[in-house]
Amino acid sequence: MNYPKVSIIILNWNGLGDTIECLESLKKITYPNYEVIVVDNGSEGNDAQVLQEKFGDYIHLIQNEKNYGFAEGNNNALKTTSKQKEYIPILGTD
Repeated sequence: MNYPKVSIIILNWNGLGDTIECLESLKKITYPNYEVIVVDNGSEGNDAQVLQEKFGDYIHLIQNEKNYGFAEGNNNALKTTSKQKEYIPILGTD
């Protein structure tokens, strides 16, 4: 069976708890062909570091030096998605 590539984008801005909860939920996915991209949109704390330590290779982490807002933050992630992607759900936790 052919499974289309899905790139899931999560935008985080000072919402570490919500983002962790979202990622824990995504880890239950049984679909075999997906990637998770987390964009830390210039959080004030150490959100990016905590997410990288907790989720490691499960996520592709992008760290923005400032908050670029919803659209540009997601656009940064779209530039890194797999070229074979067919579906891109965008999740916001803030």
